Formats: sequence, C-alpha cells, structure tokens
Amino acid sequence: MGALSATALCCCSLDRAQPDTLPAEEDATPDKNGGKAKKGKKTKEDKAKPFAEQLKDDKDVKSDEGGKEKAKGVKKEKEEDKEEKAEKASEKEDKAEKRSISKKPLDGKPGKANIATKDSTSEAHKEAEQAEDDSKQVDAEFIGKFHSSLRWGKSKNEVQTFVKDAGLSKQVAARAADPKTGNQALHISVQNGHRELTEMLITWKADVRAQNFKGQTPLHMSVEYDFYFISKLLLEKGAEREVENADGCKAILGISGSKEGAEAWDAPTNILKNASTKEELSLAFDALEAAEPSSLDKASLARVGMMKAKEMKDAWDKPRFMDFMNKV
Repeated sequence: MGALSATALCCCSLDRAQPDTLPAEEDATPDKNGGKAKKGKKTKEDKAKPFAEQLKDDKDVKSDEGGKEKAKGVKKEKEEDKEEKAEKASEKEDKAEKRSISKKPLDGKPGKANIATKDSTSEAHKEAEQAEDDSKQVDAEFIGKFHSSLRWGKSKNEVQTFVKDAGLSKQVAARAADPKTGNQALHISVQNGHRELTEMLITWKADVRAQNFKGQTPLHMSVEYDFYFISKLLLEKGAEREVENADGCKAILGISGSKEGAEAWDAPTNILKNASTKEELSLAFDALEAAEPSSLDKASLARVGMMKAKEMKDAWDKPRFMDFMNKV
C-alpha cells in the first residue's frame, strides 16, 4: 500500500500542469563577489530539449550575437575611416585655398604674390621714370662723347669707365638722349651692329622701345641694316614689332618699310650673313634648307656664301652649302 501510494503520488506530480517558465538554475561558476552567477530563465520547451540540442542552440545564439557585434564593429570602423578621409580631404582643401589666396586674386582682391609683383613693377616703373628725368639733365657734351664711344665700338670696359668717371648711373647714361636727334645709346650701338655693346646697354636697363625725333626705335634700325641677331635680341627684350616711325613704317619692316619677303629681317640669307659662330652657321643652314628654294635670291646667297667662307674658314661647311646652292 505504501508502494502504491508512492507510485500514484509520482504520477500525480507528473500530470500536474507545468508553469510557462522555470526558476533560474544556479551556475556553478562563481561571480566576481564570490557568489554563484545565475543563468537566464528558460522556457519549458528549452527544458524539454536534449542537452546536446540546448548546447547547440546556445552556441548558435552566441555565434549570431557575435556576428552582429562584429558587423557593427566593421561598420563603425568604416564610418571612422570615412570620417578620417573626409577630414584629410578638408585639410587639403584648406591648405590649397590658403596657397591660392597668396597667389591668386580672391573676390577681386589681389593675393600676396600679386601685390608683391605689382609693387615690384610699380617700383621699377618709378625707377625708370626717375632715370628719364635725370637723363634730361645730362650734359650734352657727355652725351656726344658717350655716343661716339659706342659708335666706334669701344670696349665694354672703356665705356663703363667713361660713365663711372662722369659720376652717372648706368641707366641714366643709357637713357640720355641726344638733344639734336633724340637718339639714345641703344640707337647708336644697334645701327652700327655692335652686338656686345647692345647686350651691355640692355643690362643697364636701356629703353628698347625708345623713339628718336623721327620715331625710329632701335628695332627700326636693326631691321633696316640686316642685323638679324640684334633684332632677335631686341624682340626678346620687349621691342614692339608694330610701332611706326614718322613715315608710318613699322619697326619690323625697317626704317624704309621695305624689309619683307627675301629681304625680311629673318630671311635665311640674312641669318647666314650675320652668323659669327659655328652654332649660328648651323642655324643659318637649317633655315636655308627649310626655306622654299624659289623664295631665295641665288645671286645674293652666293655672294654671302663667298663672304662667309673667307670670314669663317674653320667653321665653313662648303659641301653642305654647295649642295643647297644646286637646289636653288
């Protein structure tokens, strides 16, 4: 009877309705305070599962949670990288803007570089104007002797010493105009074909655009007298091609306005006539070979060729010249 009662009691306990949740089970692992850590609550279904399946479900949940955390981490890193790149790009734009402000006008206001350039140009202009004013006060006797030394092709040292002894600055001397003709030093050196003196006067800040009383510029004269390399130098230093003299002739066409075609300032025959070094001879030959043979005067070319053959025996390339002459 005692056994039966125990069995019935057991069956009754099994048939009793189970609650939806079970009390939390204690974990054998102690917590930080030395007590036992508690697990989360489990449902009846979780309780009824085999232990192996419960372990698998727990693992899947943890794996899923870990994946989500990892995804969040990657997303966060990407966002941080994006923010960092944006910051760097912004810094570069700021630096570029600062550089542009110093070099370019901003909203119509010049930057530092523009202001410095403008100030420098303005200062040079003032200096040139002052030199012009001072040049007007130069003694006519000095101008006559100075221009004479240039006309006769005195050495650079002699010319420099003459100016220094007169107590004048180089720029004032270079810009002093002859009271009778209006010629400045550059007019004199150019019309006489003195290339070295012309180069020296340009370093003294001589005025390459100066016009005498007839409107002639140094370029009018260099073109008129076929001084190719001096004309080239003047143009490189700012001489104006189109400025006209009193007769309406443009500088690039010479004093008479007739220097064009085969007689142009840069005609191949003219380049050959002015060549004085091996390199310049080579430049002249290149120009001759590039030109249309029918555009050249064979008689003039032959005459210039004979002259250069005597002047430059060591550098003269006779076979090359004769080969070209046969094509003209």
